[in-house]
Amino acid sequence: MAKTYPIIKLNILGETIMFQGKDVIEAETIQEIHPVSIEVPASTARVRVWLDDTIVDDQGRTIRDKFSPFSDGVYYQAMAAGLVVDISESIDGVEQPVGRFYTEEWYCPREGELEIVCSDLLGMMDNKNYLGNFYENPTRVDAIIADIMAYIGVGYTLDATVASKLLKGYIPGNITLREALQQVLFAAGAYASTAGSYTLSIKPSVIPVANSTGDVTITDDEKTDS
Repeated sequence: MAKTYPIIKLNILGETIMFQGKDVIEAETIQEIHPVSIEVPASTARVRVWLDDTIVDDQGRTIRDKFSPFSDGVYYQAMAAGLVVDISESIDGVEQPVGRFYTEEWYCPREGELEIVCSDLLGMMDNKNYLGNFYENPTRVDAIIADIMAYIGVGYTLDATVASKLLKGYIPGNITLREALQQVLFAAGAYASTAGSYTLSIKPSVIPVANSTGDVTITDDEKTDS
């Protein structure tokens, strides 16, 4: 049986705080994908970690001291929406990415514990407004998506077969960045996913096709909902 455990990396104040092994009390992720982008669901994570109170830094402070919700808790005072939380899984000593998430809420439910609620990049895009744009002439999808992603300046990968498609038309304003991206992906026959990676990936939609007997076989590669 494989030995597996989650690894949580919180980026704060220019540092990476790692929780693994017995320090991770609970870690739950929900990762959803819509293969034809009728909607673009966000993935979420909730983690609860134990704050060590034995190892001290050169100023005599423990991790628990730094995450104290009182005025002297330097890490806790620096907590804010949008901090990067990378979640991975160690399987027999090999670390594999689960996903990159961003803080939304955080609590100290009891002494020595920190709970963080996060969403992925698509969830963060739901908190930012899109001003709208009109593409009068056929325009490459990579240029349209670049216009949308420029609002947040976060890297992503785009499949070449999707990038070269041409679209034209109006994307209305006063909608969220996620809604704007959904419209483009649906029109381009593509979907977005952050599952199993620290970046947003945009890939062509894959629809299972019935064989000559009318049966539909869904391969592992086509199982895009998780």
